[in-house]
Formats: sequence, structure tokens, C-alpha cells
Amino acid sequence: MHNLYELRMALELYTAEKLALAGAPAEWIAEQQARWEPLFALEKDGALTPKEFVDLDEEFHLGIASLSYNPFMIGTLRDLNDRLRFVRLLTGTSAQRVRSTAAEHLAIVAAIARRDAPAARQALQANLGHARPKTNIAIAQVMSRSSHAQGAESSLVVLARAGASTRIQRMSRSPSGAVHRLSLCKSGLLAPAYTAPLARLPRYLRCP
Repeated sequence: MHNLYELRMALELYTAEKLALAGAPAEWIAEQQARWEPLFALEKDGALTPKEFVDLDEEFHLGIASLSYNPFMIGTLRDLNDRLRFVRLLTGTSAQRVRSTAAEHLAIVAAIARRDAPAARQALQANLGHARPKTNIAIAQVMSRSSHAQGAESSLVVLARAGASTRIQRMSRSPSGAVHRLSLCKSGLLAPAYTAPLARLPRYLRCP
């Protein structure tokens, strides 16, 4: 997970800076303002489902990358989104969370509209920097809660029901009793001593 977010940060900082220097189409600026300003005033929790919220967020960030007109950057960000989506669906959509994300996105848009590349980088770095700890906490809470309540294998079922089915294959015990964890390690979900709660999980739920 750390590696995925590190790559995402590097890629998106570059594309935001590039777009600010080149100038974004006026219609894109107007579209983003019209989309995120109402969400900045949102008061009701649950107005958006997790999927709706993640879809909007992905579309925003992918839109910035798309205006780089570099198919490799666009494809890389799409792949990162695919790898991170099932975890991001766990982070919730409280009104406060939606408002803070909307404010951060509007700050990015404003900097790009001013063609202020350093400000665009700073605003995007703040946005991604705030999102990452929320993802870490969501993973730790789900894994810890389900592990204690139902056993280690059941935690994977909880994640799958939350949207992880495209990334997590069903895990079963081998004759020796070891858990097959290759798909989780490759997806970046598990890591050694990832967070304190995850570090307390059974060793077979962590990558070597």
C-alpha cells in the first residue's frame, strides 16, 4: 500500500504541475467548480454512497492526468485506482469527509486556474496526504475487528464484501495449514508491520 501511494503521489504531483503550467480548459475548470462547490456545503451524512464518492474522486484526479495527454500516465493512474479502490471504499462518506475533500479539490482547481504550479502541487499533496491516513485506519479497523470477531480468514470476506472481490481471491488453507496470501501481497494490501493493529495480526496474514 505504501508503494502504491508513493507512486500515486509522484505521478499526480507532476500532472497537476504540468496542467497548471500549460493551462487547463475553461470548461474543465467550470465543470469542477460546479461539481465540488455544492459538496463543500454538504451537511447530511450518507448523501453519497462510498462508491459514488470514490467514483467522483477518481474522476477528478483522472481528469487532471488526462489533460496531460500522456497515455502512459493515464494508464498508470487507472491501474493505481483499480488497486486502491477496494480499500478506499472502506473509508466512509461522512458530511465532514466530503466537505474536506471538496475544499481540497477546489483549492487544486483554483491553483490550476491561476496557473500557479507550486500552489497546485501543494494543494494536491495536501489532498493525497490527508487521504492516505484515512485509508490506513480503515484497513486496520476492518482487519482487526473481523479478525477478533470471526477469525483471520473471515476478515478477508469482510473486505471482499466491501468491494475487494476484484483484487482478493478466496484464500484457503493448504494441507500444511498455511494461508495462501499471494494475492493480498501482490495487491499491496498486506505489508510487514503496516500499522500497529495490522502488526498484531497473525503472521500468516502479513507478507514476508
